[in-house]
Amino acid sequence: MNFYATKARGEDLFKGTRGKTAFKFSEIRASSYKVSNNELDKTFKGVLVKCKLNIPIKKSIRIYSKSIIVEPVGTKKMLLLGKYSNHFNVFGYENEQCAAILNDKILSQLAEIETLFQAKVFISFFPKSAHIAISTNHNYFEPNLKKEINIEQVERIYNEIIKCIMVVDIIDGLNFSNNDGMNKQLQNEK
Repeated sequence: MNFYATKARGEDLFKGTRGKTAFKFSEIRASSYKVSNNELDKTFKGVLVKCKLNIPIKKSIRIYSKSIIVEPVGTKKMLLLGKYSNHFNVFGYENEQCAAILNDKILSQLAEIETLFQAKVFISFFPKSAHIAISTNHNYFEPNLKKEINIEQVERIYNEIIKCIMVVDIIDGLNFSNNDGMNKQLQNEK
């Protein structure tokens, strides 16, 4: 996402390791202000999942829900072939790098994230990390303190955590299931 926060607040931080992938996720609200008149320019509210990425990419790859009309600065729109071409916009620097990472299995799993959260998704792969920002106004990981804590609230929070863990599992699978093939393909680009 082409967004530089001038103010951010996170809460309910979870972190750990899943498989071999270190992760952290949190509910976050970030705002950007126009410097000239101190007006609120943009706001992001949702869940941010950050994972260690062990794929040899040189520069960032950005994958956005098709409904998001933003082009990250300094990147170019990549041609995405196949059944997910109407589902995502992909931005990067090299078509070969994007093709090595974005196979149908990965794209179907990323589409599941949208369905799971019923929200717009911003996915950024960087040389050492993956950031998945899920835009939603839902207040995640919070019990309703105006009511007595009951099993339904506990189950809802548990399910919200599980959804975020599922996102981590996708990155963990990307890190380790196809890593040898990607390493060879990306090494050949040099």
